[in-house]
Amino acid sequence: MKSIILFIILLFSSYFFTFQTQGSLTKQESQPIITVVVEGALHNPGTFELSEPTMDALLLQLDLDVQADCTCLSMERTLLDQDIVFIPSMVQQKVSLNQGSIEELMSINGIGQKKAEKIIEYRNNIPFTYIEQIMEISGVGYKTYLKWRPYLCL
Repeated sequence: MKSIILFIILLFSSYFFTFQTQGSLTKQESQPIITVVVEGALHNPGTFELSEPTMDALLLQLDLDVQADCTCLSMERTLLDQDIVFIPSMVQQKVSLNQGSIEELMSINGIGQKKAEKIIEYRNNIPFTYIEQIMEISGVGYKTYLKWRPYLCL
């Protein structure tokens, strides 16, 4: 009789231990919520929280302007916490960071021949996957990026 009671106690203990372990694993496996700032051609610019760090998940939350040009966005991009995403307008002429010629890049106010050459040299080594990546080029800071971003695409 004692062995049956002991068996039942072990069975219940095992069940509760397994249930608690699975519950804590589920909590650990869930992805954290990230915050992304979105600016540009949309009706509701600002900060958005995402539980899934994809561009698709972000676009579902946005109220895009009719002139929004989403072709410049990299849909494969995994968003990180505190990322800034700029959605350009179709109204402005844009130059591709990955395909623009020196002359096309130089048509953007502030990009001279040396900067255009640096952009081309950079993309030959590492193709651009998002526009903000231009700040990885020596001499291109955040303020410069802000001036150029309406005219750039991938």
